[in-house]
Amino acid sequence: MSRAQRSDKVLVLLLLSMSVLLNILLVPNVHTLKNSYTIETRRNELKQHEKFVGEKLPPLTGLPINGAGAPAPISYTSNMDTIVYVLSPTCHFCAQNMENMRSLELHTRGRYGFIGLTLDNTGMDAFIRSNKIDFPIIGSIPSTVSTAYGLAATPETLLVSPDGTIKKIWQGAYSPAMVSEINYIFDVKLPGLHPIRNN
Repeated sequence: MSRAQRSDKVLVLLLLSMSVLLNILLVPNVHTLKNSYTIETRRNELKQHEKFVGEKLPPLTGLPINGAGAPAPISYTSNMDTIVYVLSPTCHFCAQNMENMRSLELHTRGRYGFIGLTLDNTGMDAFIRSNKIDFPIIGSIPSTVSTAYGLAATPETLLVSPDGTIKKIWQGAYSPAMVSEINYIFDVKLPGLHPIRNN
């Protein structure tokens, strides 16, 4: 092998080594960019579901599921605040919070309106029967309304004024602190979370 050939071989090996090293150095940056994109995308998705106290909601449209006399649309024109409870038949935390929800609805009758919203109609009839729910449940909610209400997670409780303004938001099943606050605001005594046993 001539000296020129050896030089060419060394040069090729050097270039290959530099290429491998460059790829190794770029991998973390690629992952960082990918993770940044994922995080930013997720933030944007969540932001679409954000709602705030003081925000005014549009009239609620959907279809009554349980035939409990639920009007559609609901325009918040009564003289009472309305409690809007968002639930799902497959939600573990909704099941945990069921006794709180029923107690809140029962002990605020005549003082507050109460309406349930479901994000999933599947199995809702059986869910309503098994839990003896006798207040209106609305489903088949249009995507425009779902976005406006920020319907994403369950359970969630909104207190809405007669003109549609959000007065209070409670997200998730009722923690002890949330129970205390809800008891105070609505002058009720909720039982607290009900443990769910897995079969």
